[in-house]
Amino acid sequence: MQTEEIKKLFEEFTRTYDQKKSQTIWEKQSKQFREFWQKRIMVNQGDLTEEEMQPIIRILDSHGKGIRGSGVEPVCMPLGITQNRWYRIFREIKNDVKLKSLMNKLFNTKSDQEQIKIIKEIYECYHNALTHKTANILNDLLFAYNPEKNISVV
Repeated sequence: MQTEEIKKLFEEFTRTYDQKKSQTIWEKQSKQFREFWQKRIMVNQGDLTEEEMQPIIRILDSHGKGIRGSGVEPVCMPLGITQNRWYRIFREIKNDVKLKSLMNKLFNTKSDQEQIKIIKEIYECYHNALTHKTANILNDLLFAYNPEKNISVV
């Protein structure tokens, strides 16, 4: 693409993009994700049910169960992650004390350097869907937790 064409497309995008609406949506959805994280993932009470994970998966993935007509603006287009895989990912995080702690530190750190260090530690300890070569799931979760600080590249 030529530079002028890119500039023209960007200008068109900025004319039609409703930043205030998007910010309001993401404040609401991020709050919902953080509440789920604090009240269901970080707390060692009861197993996660599919029903309580489904609204969160809709926030994370445009192919989440029940997304159509839900009013949710998902973080990403399809990652190729099945609904059952999302369930397993959340259950794995919830049930693994070290992984849960690392993820919580990652979500709450203010320093980019500290974030990099924690991501490396997660990668070294867990070669799973979170740290797959593209790390799309990790990016997805980071953005949902704090869209003010993180960028969705998925």
